[in-house]
Amino acid sequence: MQNFETLFKNFFAGKSISDDHLKEFTEDHLQRLVSNNESGMFAQLLTDTQTAYNGYFGNIASEDLNTAVRKSLTLTTDNLIKTFKSTVSQKEGIIRGLYSANSPTYQEFFPKGLTEYHEATKANIETIMNRMVNISQAHVTDIGNDFVILFSDLRNNYVAARTAQLNKKGEVVTYKTTTKTTRRTLELQLVKNIFYIGYNFPGDTARCLSFFAQHILHHVVHSATDGLGRLYGTITNATTKEPILNAEIEIIGAGVSKAHTNEQGKYRSHNISIGIYQIKISKQGFQTITLQKEIVDNRDTEMNVELVPEV
Repeated sequence: MQNFETLFKNFFAGKSISDDHLKEFTEDHLQRLVSNNESGMFAQLLTDTQTAYNGYFGNIASEDLNTAVRKSLTLTTDNLIKTFKSTVSQKEGIIRGLYSANSPTYQEFFPKGLTEYHEATKANIETIMNRMVNISQAHVTDIGNDFVILFSDLRNNYVAARTAQLNKKGEVVTYKTTTKTTRRTLELQLVKNIFYIGYNFPGDTARCLSFFAQHILHHVVHSATDGLGRLYGTITNATTKEPILNAEIEIIGAGVSKAHTNEQGKYRSHNISIGIYQIKISKQGFQTITLQKEIVDNRDTEMNVELVPEV
């Protein structure tokens, strides 16, 4: 019996196909379309595929660049924090010399001693910097304007770098979201291409396959089941921890028969298309439970469950 679900799945989804190999595969496919487009029958297909290709791989380049910039800004903020802390340690002696460690003014600068400065993090460093600047300005007559300028510059540079870092972080998150969307657009375009070519050359397997260099993907997709996987595990009594015989495991929407546990409480499903499913586990005398589980390619997926006895 043919499993039509396999025919309609997204063949290019999942981590098993890397960006590098998807890029190589798509570029090769585009060239094959060009070579067979004498009559112009693939003109629209070429335009749509090239657009999807540019959208995804152009976005990856932008994401990589923004990630690199964000990392650079993170390093800058970290270095400014270190510089601020070391500067405070160096200048603490000036404050102590002017006012003595027991004076109210010294306590204004260091209410919790140097420890507060040394242990500062991004969560509170800006507050501490502002305090140092404000108190320095209040006592500028004693400590001098250079002292105020030094800490004002450190604070301003940090605030600017931190703001840029956070803004860039937001951009990276946006690019990552866009990248996910544009990859799926390219994947689905390639699926459409498969069906379009099959529509134009029905039953001519060799002709259809000539448009796709499948070997580019095969060496990174080692699944013996070609996009299929199985679910297995053990079902036990949550109270006694004993295995449950003949518990029923239904993979909703998978299109396969239900699995049942043996005397050891173990079960294994039939092959199903990879994806995320709702798994229903039931047994008379126990509370039925429904869980979500992703079935992955190239290996079995384990799911062990404890059923709670009905009262």
